[in-house]
Amino acid sequence: MKPFLTHDECMGCKACGDICPVGAISFPVDEEGFWQMTIDEEKCIDCHRCEMVCPVKNYPESRTETNRSEPLVYKTWHKDPAVRYNSTSGGMYYAAAEAFLERGGVLVGSVYTEKFERAVHVAVKDREGLQRVMRSKYFQSDTEGIYKVVRDLLKKGEKVLFCGAPCQSAALHKFIGAKDANLYTMDFVCRGINSPLAYSSYMEELKAKYRSELKEVRFKDKSRGWTNLGTRVFFQNGKEYYRNRFNDPWVNGFIAGNLYMRPACFQCAFKKLPRVSDMSIGDFWGLNFTQEESSQGVSLVFSNNEKGDWLLDISRPRMFVEQRTLEEALQGNPAILHSAVYSETRKQFFALLRTVGFSEAVWRTMGSTARERWLKEKKHKINAFLSRFSILYRIKTMIKGGVR
Repeated sequence: MKPFLTHDECMGCKACGDICPVGAISFPVDEEGFWQMTIDEEKCIDCHRCEMVCPVKNYPESRTETNRSEPLVYKTWHKDPAVRYNSTSGGMYYAAAEAFLERGGVLVGSVYTEKFERAVHVAVKDREGLQRVMRSKYFQSDTEGIYKVVRDLLKKGEKVLFCGAPCQSAALHKFIGAKDANLYTMDFVCRGINSPLAYSSYMEELKAKYRSELKEVRFKDKSRGWTNLGTRVFFQNGKEYYRNRFNDPWVNGFIAGNLYMRPACFQCAFKKLPRVSDMSIGDFWGLNFTQEESSQGVSLVFSNNEKGDWLLDISRPRMFVEQRTLEEALQGNPAILHSAVYSETRKQFFALLRTVGFSEAVWRTMGSTARERWLKEKKHKINAFLSRFSILYRIKTMIKGGVR
């Protein structure tokens, strides 16, 4: 059979490859670094299982029937400061995953490979594994083979908590089928999936600059506060790279430029309610935060059905939990319902990437937009300084008033 999706429709979830009984489907990488489905027509037996499992071609309607059109919305954060600091948002995933492990479950999520060259989905059964699946990877994780792994775990009677992008969760539900009491799914508020080629180009550039292999990569690093997220990379030679959200080329190219997202993300089929997973998590942007919340992070939680309720219930002893409204969640998180806007400069970026390297390609492509973000950074620093000065002045005034 012929491919049933166009290049710009395929999400790269790879469920079709896992379902194929004769191994007729492969995923060569295109010029932008994304996996693209290819069908070997000589091997293909025209069973159409690949088409039936595709979440883009056949949206998992069973999730629409079981999941809430208006999810229960919560503001949450982990009570353990260390866990919260080391989590991307407020620590909701860690709390649910740890509680799930304590009940004998298996976690399936994205981890970096040994040298931080790629991200892949794996199954883990202990806290050491939980540490690996924590944190945002910020580029597409390879899920080839993981659907069969989950299916086999479920056949053995294991409870499985899968976490991934909405398209990956939808693909798993199509692969497994509508009813499996032991499967729990969690997705995240996804703005778009970035190119593994862009990521590897960035890391190769940094390795050359710092003359060392990678030791750890932290996107959305909180060392300077959750509302001032940055990118931090640790190297084997002890050196360290840090840039904030205004001057890091990766954040600029992704958030401000939309330069290296997968084409299908600009017309995402999963930007809607009901959500496709049992629970959805993300940053609860848009609220008025305390200083401590701004520094440490706050999780947004959508409980989409009874399984989502259970995941929240087993997490409660570890979490601060406060129910909020759907309107508040949508106001601060447009990516829940809206796809990113296609960038006409994407082709320029990828053409430059091959000749001048990642950072230079970002800055040249973004041009005046990059300068605008640089000015925002300066304004942010000035406002932060003035805020500290104002607080200090008020404290001194209060002290003087008390002395009198």
